[in-house]
Amino acid sequence: MESNKLLSIAIPTYNRAIVVKKLLTDLIPKVKPYDIAIYISDNASPDNTQSVIEEMKAQYRFIYSNRNEMNVGGDRNFEKVLKMSSSQYTWLLGDDDTIDDGGIEKVLEIIKKNTFYDLIIVNGIINNKTTLHLKTKIYTNHNELIEDLWPVTTWMSTLILSNGMISNANFCKYYDTNFVHSGTVFDYLATKDTINVFWEKSPIVIYPKANEIINNYTDKSLFFFGQCWVDILFLLPDRYLYQSKLKVARLSPISILTLASLRAKNYFNYQEAKKYRKYFKYTTSIPFFIIAMLSISPTIVLKFLEKPARYIQQAKARYIMKKNSNSVK
Repeated sequence: MESNKLLSIAIPTYNRAIVVKKLLTDLIPKVKPYDIAIYISDNASPDNTQSVIEEMKAQYRFIYSNRNEMNVGGDRNFEKVLKMSSSQYTWLLGDDDTIDDGGIEKVLEIIKKNTFYDLIIVNGIINNKTTLHLKTKIYTNHNELIEDLWPVTTWMSTLILSNGMISNANFCKYYDTNFVHSGTVFDYLATKDTINVFWEKSPIVIYPKANEIINNYTDKSLFFFGQCWVDILFLLPDRYLYQSKLKVARLSPISILTLASLRAKNYFNYQEAKKYRKYFKYTTSIPFFIIAMLSISPTIVLKFLEKPARYIQQAKARYIMKKNSNSVK
C-alpha cells in the first residue's frame, strides 16, 4: 500500500530527540487515517534522535528518515527534507510545532478542491493568539501577497509547498539567511507571471508554549533577525515593488521605548547601533543620532525610566483603542 499522494509532512530536526518524540506521538494519530507520509531529516544530531525515529517507525509505516553525515546547516536541511517528498504538496513542519485537531482534514479539503495552487499558507496560534486576522483568500497578485502575508511565512510551519515549487525553486540563493523558506517561496513565485496562492484563515498550526521552547529567541536576537528579514526582502526579485518591500520591512517598527528597554538590559550598545545602521534605515523613522545616544546612555538611568515610560505607552494604547471603539459606535 502506498502513502497519500496529495500531501506529506516534512520535518527538519537537529539534536531535539525529546521534542521529535512528542511531535510524532501527537502527529501519527492525526495522519494515520489518511496514510500521509512523514519525512524527517536529522541534521547529524549527537543525541538519540535516530533511536527515537526508529522507535516511532515501528508505530507508523509511512515514516521515512534521513541522517546527514555532517551538520549541513538549517537552511540546507530544510531543502533536503522537502526534496525527500514526492507528494503533490508537502507541509514544512517545525519539530516543536503542532497541527491542531482537524487541521489535516482542513488542508486535504483545500487541496481536493483545487490541486493547482503554487502554495498554501495556513494561519497559526502563538501565545493563544491568532497570528493574522485576514479572510480566507486566493492571491493572484505578487505585491498584495507579500504585503499581506510575508510576516506569517517567516514561520515555516505555515507553508505547504507544491511539488513544482520544491522541484524548481532556487533554495541556494537563500542559504544561510535563516529564512530560506520565506525567501525561496517568494523567489519562486516571482518567476511566474500569474500566481495561485491559497490563504487559510483558520489557525491550524500551534507554536509551543513559552516553557516548551528549546531554542527561544530573546531580545538579544531582535536586531540580528530584523537584519535578516530586511536583507531577504531586498534580495527578492524586482517583481516585488520597492514600496511593497519597504512596507513589509516597517511592519514591526523599532520604537524609542524598545531601544531604551534593550539598552537598560545591556542588550544594546554603540557597536550594535553601528552594525545594524542599515536595518534601522528601513525599520524606524528615529534619527540615527538619537539611536546612537540611546546606545551609550547609562543603563541604570534607563532602568529607572523604563517602567513609567511603558505604563504611559500602554495607557496611550488603551486610550486610542477606546477612542476608535467609540467612533465605530
